[in-house]
Amino acid sequence: VLPLAFELAKSSSISEACELALRKLLAITGCQAGGVIKLDRSTKESKQNRTKSSESDAPILTVLAAQELSGKAYHPISDTLVQNLIRDPSAILARNVISDPAFIANPEQSGSHVLTTTSLIAAPIQIDGSLFGVLHMYSRIGRKDLCPEDLEVALAIAEVLSVSIANLSRQQLLQSKLQSTNSRLEQLEQRLGHGDWIGDSQGMNQLREQVRRVAPTQATVLIRGESGTGKELVARAIHENSPRASGPFVTINCAALSPTLLESELFGHEKGAFTGATDRKIGKFELADTGTMLLDELGEMSMEIQSKFLRVLEGHPFERLGSNKPIRTNVRIVAATNRDLEQAVQEGRFRSDLYFRLRVIELRIPPLRERLSDVLPLAEFFLKQFKNNSGYGPTLFSDRSRRAMLAYHWPGNVRELKNSVERAHVLAVGDVAEPEDLALSHLQIPGIESNRPAGAPLAEPYRERTLEQVELEYIALTLQHTQGQKNRAATILGIERSTLDRKLKRLQEGS
Repeated sequence: VLPLAFELAKSSSISEACELALRKLLAITGCQAGGVIKLDRSTKESKQNRTKSSESDAPILTVLAAQELSGKAYHPISDTLVQNLIRDPSAILARNVISDPAFIANPEQSGSHVLTTTSLIAAPIQIDGSLFGVLHMYSRIGRKDLCPEDLEVALAIAEVLSVSIANLSRQQLLQSKLQSTNSRLEQLEQRLGHGDWIGDSQGMNQLREQVRRVAPTQATVLIRGESGTGKELVARAIHENSPRASGPFVTINCAALSPTLLESELFGHEKGAFTGATDRKIGKFELADTGTMLLDELGEMSMEIQSKFLRVLEGHPFERLGSNKPIRTNVRIVAATNRDLEQAVQEGRFRSDLYFRLRVIELRIPPLRERLSDVLPLAEFFLKQFKNNSGYGPTLFSDRSRRAMLAYHWPGNVRELKNSVERAHVLAVGDVAEPEDLALSHLQIPGIESNRPAGAPLAEPYRERTLEQVELEYIALTLQHTQGQKNRAATILGIERSTLDRKLKRLQEGS
């Protein structure tokens, strides 16, 4: 049996290990027929797949390996023996079974070949205390009956095989987890490494290096940046490159919930803790145990919740709402905000001790207007992404579009850029996206200055024209852009088709 253990250690699959163990068993005992059977318990499936048993809780028998004499068919163990093994997983040696209906079953169901069986052995294969399957062999009329020495060999091989199957099962589970992790990493690279993190600006290169250095540590991280810069993506990159990558990544938006709901989301609640609490709820802190939790818009927390959050951050246990049972978790905190926390501290709206506790590591994401060299690579990536996903749309930007994007101040940052490119993907006619397709906003957000200096000249020199002339010229340009498609031109202009026809009539009369 010892050489068998070394041979099984080289097996690459459970079926290969079962075939190897069965060949060794039959060779040692001199028996010609046997098999390795797996027991799958499933009442619904068993009703559809069983052919031998009428009991609703009978397991499904799966033959992992089998061997018989040439010209003979292997027949699995009877359901009666399976039920006996489930009740008492002890090895069975049965002799003179040719006259025992409990072993030969019904010939009409099992086949007449079963009537030629004279003795059999069924050795249980147990993994972690549960019955995984059976190592089964039998002798026919005219062959040597199986004996207690054969049973001892079967038991020894079954035990060695169970260890091999357990190791291979764990190996398969690890391979499955590795494939899942690799898939997540590929998705993350698509979103981060090849998407919102595109660009070689100094600010983004510095941020990449900071994430690389911070991620392997356990330090609390405060991510600061304007809305739309990608704070959650940076937080996810920190998690995926940390020792906690196999654990959960949980996010919560503090600005989207009222103080009561936020407390319930963070710490959980028991059934009946407050009106509407019909069931127990596990809080985000518990869900994020052994992983990372991102608290987005942390500056919107009420002072009361800030106090409770600080205690948990300092390692103290917490209780679910409506419970007095202390709970401890192991969570890495990454906080994100676009608020001025220093001003909030001065105004008494944010705790100074929480501020200093969070600001162990501070990462700043530069706004898009401060890294204009990244605008065009990002826009081209998004355009290609939309094209690949939909199978249609423009493939490039015109020179006018490129100039417009570089001249724009992008108050909504990367999110606005992505939305603008998606708009161009939908509205553009042909393979080239024009500035009219981007439809960049003229919204001026307080505190965000435009890239165009005050008093700077417009893209085109000024010409004296009436409003009607400007309107008619723009209509003509829009029709030229849509290649004469009036319905599309009306959509871009935001007017009815009938209104466009009337304006075109004036345009023709004026010409």
